[in-house]
Amino acid sequence: MTTPPHILIIGAGLAGLSLAQGLKRSGISFRVYERDPSPEFRAQGYRIRINHYGATALKKTLTEDMWQLFQKTCADTHLGMTGINAVDGTVTRSVAGTPRSDPSMMRLQMSIDEPIVGPFTADRKTLRNMLLLGLENDVEFGKKFSRFETNEMGQVTVIFEDGSQAQGSFLVGADGVRSAVRRQHIPRMKLVDTTCRCIYGKTPITPELTKSFPAEGLRWITAVKDSRPLTLFLEPVRFSSNLEEVSAGRLPIVQDYVYWVLGANQSVFDISDDELLGMSGREASALSLRLTQGWDEGVRSLLLNQSQEQTSAIRLLSTSPIMQVWEATPTVTFLGDAIHPMPPAGGSGANTALRDAANLLEAIKDGVTKSRIEEYERTMREYGGEAIAGSWSGGKSLLNMPSYEECETLVVEF
Repeated sequence: MTTPPHILIIGAGLAGLSLAQGLKRSGISFRVYERDPSPEFRAQGYRIRINHYGATALKKTLTEDMWQLFQKTCADTHLGMTGINAVDGTVTRSVAGTPRSDPSMMRLQMSIDEPIVGPFTADRKTLRNMLLLGLENDVEFGKKFSRFETNEMGQVTVIFEDGSQAQGSFLVGADGVRSAVRRQHIPRMKLVDTTCRCIYGKTPITPELTKSFPAEGLRWITAVKDSRPLTLFLEPVRFSSNLEEVSAGRLPIVQDYVYWVLGANQSVFDISDDELLGMSGREASALSLRLTQGWDEGVRSLLLNQSQEQTSAIRLLSTSPIMQVWEATPTVTFLGDAIHPMPPAGGSGANTALRDAANLLEAIKDGVTKSRIEEYERTMREYGGEAIAGSWSGGKSLLNMPSYEECETLVVEF
């Protein structure tokens, strides 16, 4: 008689929780372990655009009720692109978009035999909180992964930094770009420094902001750019529904806000990575204002009114668009940034991670074997590589990112 699988998931981000929802729906035993001490420990990001691939993947892992809740908790989606000159605040371009007029959506429709689902505009924290619903007894916080061991019977033991252990039949590394699971299992996987640095932020939509910021820049996606180039990429996030009401009190209301990211080459930031990555929200906020001195004051009002405690600075890392091949095993695999970190330009990271979760769910449901995991990983390398290549293309356009081949390999990742 075959022993039912018990899945150990390291990381309670979107990919790990999406897989967990699918496993619960399928009646498969699992446990999620997250290093953060609580769901509220740190900012979980802001707006993410869920495209057809991400949406159809999410629909496969969720129950019908949860899928309906996801749609109800999304913000309004308005497709279009505005360009603004950073120095004088003039609008250089403003074009409304529709799924049919978007070239990428048109290519997608030609490549699939099903109606396009989405796109959806989700608040990342709301989506994560939604994915935690029903998993209250299945997720352990404050569990920092240290290492894993396997025995001759194919069982996996995870050892945490607090000395505790967990046993299962299959381990999933969903612990992000700093994945400790990946460092043990695929120690030679190469990451590069894209040379780009970013400050992420959130600004509440208030009468003061709408009065001062260029109105055309608060319709849909907007890119504000100067000659260095330093780029401010932003999009308003507005909700037609009351999140507390549609979730029956399970999710909190989110005030309308503008999601933004200020990005450029490291030379434009002109500070060390140690200083940048060690910044508090208040310090990162102050840096965003220093970098944009000389910009139009109406444009800068977005930064002057930002929520300082929710501002953060990061460096952008990536793996190769031609993903490294590793030997598959029936005991360990990966999801999302743990295996294919990529620049955020192009918005592919979260969608690729959700796609991983849905595909891995099917492999687990069919019975975990080396051949099924090998096929999952082979397919993931194909679409993951395409997503990474698209992200690099977007990074070159928005942030003057060099080619992958020009970037420095990280000898010591973190």
